[in-house]
Amino acid sequence: MTDSPTKRMSDWHVSDRLRLRAEILRLKNELAIVAKALTDEEASSSKLAKEKREAEARAINYFDMFGRVQDEFHAYRNRKKP
Repeated sequence: MTDSPTKRMSDWHVSDRLRLRAEILRLKNELAIVAKALTDEEASSSKLAKEKREAEARAINYFDMFGRVQDEFHAYRNRKKP
């Protein structure tokens, strides 16, 4: 008997080869699931980062608007009355 992998595999019983093929397909499916989960996680984290940046921009805008309103209020309150 030789040590050739093809020779050794040809000596295997058909059920062994089918079981090996089924295991390879199962592992490929699991790998595809993990790859999709990683892609989804990356998309989710980038979506969350985008939402965080948008929320920070809105907060800055609200803070600026509040500052302008407060300045206008102080200007109105401190105006010289005739």
